[in-house]
Amino acid sequence: LHDLAMAEDMYDDVGAAFSIVELHAVRSRVYQLAGDTDAAVASIQAGLAASSGDLFDNYLVARLCDLLQMTAVSSGEAEDAARLEGFALRIETDAARPRPTVDHADHERAARRQIATLGAERYEALKAEGASMAPDEAAILAAAVAARLTGTAP
Repeated sequence: LHDLAMAEDMYDDVGAAFSIVELHAVRSRVYQLAGDTDAAVASIQAGLAASSGDLFDNYLVARLCDLLQMTAVSSGEAEDAARLEGFALRIETDAARPRPTVDHADHERAARRQIATLGAERYEALKAEGASMAPDEAAILAAAVAARLTGTAP
């Protein structure tokens, strides 16, 4: 993963973009599991920056939103976390690429935390709102959430 910056400089086709963004997603998940929220969010920010927004990258934006929502809900961003989750679930369903099985338990904990914070009705309404977002809207929301989590400008 330390060669990620070099890979970004060397490749700019869709397949390479997919690989680069997915590497950012994997790196973010590793940081999340290690408890390093700042590094996890920074990896998501880098992945969002590397994603070009074309049809193939919609899944990648969804994957990054999915990872970000798990961090966001732990950091008091339950409403936007629910929106990000709704978007991610719709894109993952449309692409027939479900979230990795390894993440299921963390997602279930995040959902329980969101329901406890927001109430089930509000949680479902926010997920539906997120599910109706266009990929570029979700990427903008994700960038804003990441900026708030890290205290950086979006």
